[in-house]
Amino acid sequence: MTFFTFLLCLNALLILAYATLILMYQKKNLNLSIIIRVLFLTLFTLVVFAHYESEQQFIVMLCLWVIFEAFYLKKIHHAQSGK
Repeated sequence: MTFFTFLLCLNALLILAYATLILMYQKKNLNLSIIIRVLFLTLFTLVVFAHYESEQQFIVMLCLWVIFEAFYLKKIHHAQSGK
């Protein structure tokens, strides 16, 4: 397992935890959100320097990013509509 794959799996687990917080508890965890964003920046940096094994890893990373942003924006929108 490469470093990129490890970070990608860790990021997926953190996104799953973030989605669970939003769907089950209707809470936003700012610290978890920051950690996920830092991991995405690290992954994008590794992509720039071509440290990934296949195009599939890159596609999975982009899909995870879109899923995370969808959950993040959904929660922000929900919090603003409650005011």
